[in-house]
This record gives sequence, structure tokens and C-alpha cells, in this order.
Amino acid sequence: MRSLRTTLVLFLSLGLASCGCRSIHHDQAKAVPVMSFEEYGRTPLPPVPYVISLSDGKGQLFYFGARHMFDPADWQVQAIEDFWHHYRPTLAFNEGGEPPVMPSRDETVSRFGEAGLVRHLAKRDGVAVRSLEPSREAEYALLLEVFSEEQIKVFYVLRGVAQFRKSRNDETPEAFVAKVLAGFGGEPRLQGPPRSLAEFERSYARLLAEPADWRTAPDGWFDPAATEKGQFTNWISRRLSEFRDRHMVGLLTGEVRKGARVFAVVGGSHVIMQERALRAAFRTPSNE
Repeated sequence: MRSLRTTLVLFLSLGLASCGCRSIHHDQAKAVPVMSFEEYGRTPLPPVPYVISLSDGKGQLFYFGARHMFDPADWQVQAIEDFWHHYRPTLAFNEGGEPPVMPSRDETVSRFGEAGLVRHLAKRDGVAVRSLEPSREAEYALLLEVFSEEQIKVFYVLRGVAQFRKSRNDETPEAFVAKVLAGFGGEPRLQGPPRSLAEFERSYARLLAEPADWRTAPDGWFDPAATEKGQFTNWISRRLSEFRDRHMVGLLTGEVRKGARVFAVVGGSHVIMQERALRAAFRTPSNE
């Protein structure tokens, strides 16, 4: 088992960014945006995992930018646990909604990745835990400004299928698709097709076509930085990612200013793109 000391040394070598940020008044911070995808594409990027630790003199943020994983043997699992033990948070956040906690840590990670791990640790230690995500209603409203109802539903299904392939599941891809489509039932703005597996397959063939089997839709279709030669799914991913980054910055900043010791785990690119805005939002008394 990797010791905490070994983990800390490793992350320092990976570029662990401490709270030594230049003080900026909170009113000024409001004008500092997250990194754009244009800037992201031309900037030399640090390796992932990428971790930052920030403070405003009242609360603190430990932000772990992970490489997405579903393997309980992945060394990031032990690293996250070591940092959790060392940091002793009062509030935790995970990416990706509110996954349930399974009977064991390993089963939770196998099903729900690093998001599940955060939920497991929070439940074990009695720490409050929340999702970093904006509401689905807010996401739908944003996307309907630009994309069709059919495109939006196909996107969410296919993105879920891409994640489904990486995790350990007892259900079939077809059953998973039916479950995702059923989840739109309570959203009045998304009541049109596709509403069933058969309708989804027809929508897929019309909107995307290749590869012919939707079960093998490439992960690259959901890369928000790959819009130049990508599909409409890439453009939806970009619009959503920008929206989510702004939401996460506001959420994390608000809790830290209340005095919480926040421990958050999210995909590494989000931390990289949010770092500038977060650093601008926090003041570090020891550096004043």
C-alpha cells in the first residue's frame, strides 16, 4: 500500500499546486473566466492527475483532478484515500451526479469510478457529500437553445454508453439505453423521440450512422476539445463542459468562503481549466 508520504512526494513531482496564489479581491475575481477551449488547445498542459490546494483564509479547497478510472487497483484510489485522510474534509464533492455506495469500496469504484470512491469515503466517515454538477434541467435548458431534442437525447444516451463500457455492470447495453431513455420521462421539454430502443437506433442511424453499431461509439465523440472535425456530440460536450466549469467554480468558491474544508474530485481537465478562476477567487493571508 502506498504510504501518504510516498503519495505526497509523487504528487509534488506531478505538479501539486499549493495555495501560494496571489491575492485578488473577490470583486475582481468575478471578471476572471475559466480557461477557454481555444486556450486549452494551444497551452502546454500539466500531466493528469493534477491537484491544487487553495485557501481564502477562512475555508480551504483540496481539488483532485483525476484520470477517469474504474479499476480498484488503480494507484489513484490509494492516492485519493491518502489525501482524504490527511486533509480531513468537512464537505466533499464528486463529479457525475449522486452514485450509490455499494457494499465494498472496490465494488463502488468498479461501478462508479472515482465519483463512487468519494461517496464511499464520505459515507464511511460521516462527511457531507454533494454533486458538483448543475441540475439536468439547467443543462437541458442550455442545450435546447442550440440543439434539437433528438440530438440532446441521443447525446446523453451515447455518452452514458461510453461510460457503461468502462465500468462493471450486470445489465445489458440495451437495458441501459432503455433506462436512460426512461429517465427523460419527467422532463416536459424532451418528450419526443427517441423514446424507446428502436427509436434510438433509428435516430442514431440518421444522425451519426458510423460506426453502424451504437455500442461502439468512439469516446472521442464526447471530447469537448475535438470540435473541428467532430460530431454534434463534440459541440454539445463543449457547451456543457463550459457551463459545468463555471458552475463548479461558483459552487466551490461559495462553500470555501463559508469556511468549509472542501475535498473535491473531478476529471483532470476541469481542474486545469478552472484553476485560474479559482485562484482569483481565493485570498491567501500568509502571502499578503
